[in-house]
Amino acid sequence: LDEHWVVPGKHPELRVRRGDDGHTEVVYRGCRYLAPSDEVIVLPINNSSAENLATWFGQELGRRVQARFGKTQIQK
Repeated sequence: LDEHWVVPGKHPELRVRRGDDGHTEVVYRGCRYLAPSDEVIVLPINNSSAENLATWFGQELGRRVQARFGKTQIQK
């Protein structure tokens, strides 16, 4: 995620479209932003607050641990 534009893919007012030209367009409230697609990461969150990013990190870590080591139980 370092040095990338983290875009919340589940934001209710934000639209993301990856173009065939290697660019990603993000539209928010009438404003249009364009960036190289390899610099944009769309996460399944509704905003990029610290709390939402921490929740996503924890869920992603759990998913990857289970994918690598099979069924596991992670305690809080």
